[in-house]
Amino acid sequence: MELSRMLKFPSAHAFSEARCRRTMATPGRFVPLMPPSRIALSDRKSCYKPLANGTHLLKAVQTQHQTQIQHEAAKPVISKKNDVLWRFLRPFAFYAGSIQFFCVLARRLVDNPQTFKSLNWTICIKILAVLTSLVCTYFFTSGVNQISDIETDKINKPDLPLSSGELSIESAWAIVMSFLAVSLLAAGALSSMSFLASIFCLLLVGGVYSIPPFRTKASTVGAPITIALMKGFVDFFAIFAGAGVVLGLPFQMSLPMVYMSIFTTIFCLANGILKDISDIEGDIKNNIPTLATIIGARKTLIIGTGIHILNHFGCVLAAIIRPEAIKCSIVIPVHIISALFLLSQVWKIHSVNYESVQSRKLYSSLWLVYVVQYILLPFV
Repeated sequence: MELSRMLKFPSAHAFSEARCRRTMATPGRFVPLMPPSRIALSDRKSCYKPLANGTHLLKAVQTQHQTQIQHEAAKPVISKKNDVLWRFLRPFAFYAGSIQFFCVLARRLVDNPQTFKSLNWTICIKILAVLTSLVCTYFFTSGVNQISDIETDKINKPDLPLSSGELSIESAWAIVMSFLAVSLLAAGALSSMSFLASIFCLLLVGGVYSIPPFRTKASTVGAPITIALMKGFVDFFAIFAGAGVVLGLPFQMSLPMVYMSIFTTIFCLANGILKDISDIEGDIKNNIPTLATIIGARKTLIIGTGIHILNHFGCVLAAIIRPEAIKCSIVIPVHIISALFLLSQVWKIHSVNYESVQSRKLYSSLWLVYVVQYILLPFV
């Protein structure tokens, strides 16, 4: 009886009652089942007598229910195995990189309106080649980072394919080296030394960040600086050079482009510092000396937030000083809203005692702010 009650299955007496009510129908004619309240008292007592096979029937129902639970539990595993490659590639890099490229391309068109006359169908091929090279570069750096982080990801991000064991290291290396080759081939096919050099530098910095013996991500100071170079300075110049290749323009930056390159570099530096907060548990267990493991999550959050606020303030100041080159009506409100949004997210982390899940949400939401800045670039 206790087992029936715990699993919320009908008891043997309930099966007996149901059987008793079914037998009240005469052979050859259907008689509606009577509710238990209308059954005579003597019949009720006889119905509550346990059947000889009641226990076997209960066990059969329980076995069927357990089989159904196991079948349902197996479904998510199957769906996960179907998207192992997609989760390994971290598709956010694909979305963000594509948006960044088209926004810089639009800005270069705004700065050089004469190029509209020379647009033709061959530009589509060039755009495809530039995007292929950029995206494959992002996939390479992200994949190499996961390969080098298997032990820490088992603690910090156990759902990733490598840390969960769904993807082998050998397969992962084969994938990332394929992306490396495609990236360089696509960049070389465009016959632009500036774009090829920037892609090579982006690959190099991404490898230095993750691969021993360099592995700057294990350095307290080297990690945020490398992230600033990789995702800010070098990445921006690769995108800028790619847009120039598509439009046939020289490598010459306007003031809005200089403003954007400085903002992205400082932004990625601050994000590289804040990133360590969400990974602090795994870094401590694997003896990785990040800023968060040395001075603590609270002080790291203050430093990273301070750099972000100064970055937004600097952009507002640049718009005030050079209003003829940078539109105050767009830059000032956007950066003020971004700064207030950052402070609200920081307060949430503080209120939950620097929980890693909330810290990871902050890191992800700030990259959305980063993408928004690119979207506004053509209008600045």
